[in-house]
Amino acid sequence: MDLLKDISPAQWAMLALGVVFVGLSFKSEVSKVLSSFAIKKKEADIKLTALVGKWERLRDACHDAGLHNACSKLDEVFPMLVEVNDE
Repeated sequence: MDLLKDISPAQWAMLALGVVFVGLSFKSEVSKVLSSFAIKKKEADIKLTALVGKWERLRDACHDAGLHNACSKLDEVFPMLVEVNDE
């Protein structure tokens, strides 16, 4: 850590400038990495939509089978998915 104390402000400026240049040279790679995160987020949204659909089918099947206790428990676990006018 003594090495960092001995660095002058001019050396810090040169280091910062070097980091900027290296960052600019990797701009395309960085943009590829960032775009891959956006795609993964979109895939996560699709998986979430599929999960909600599965929950809805499970709840409907429980309701059709007369398993009202199970419906209540499903409603407790996912309260934001419960419809206002329940059958």
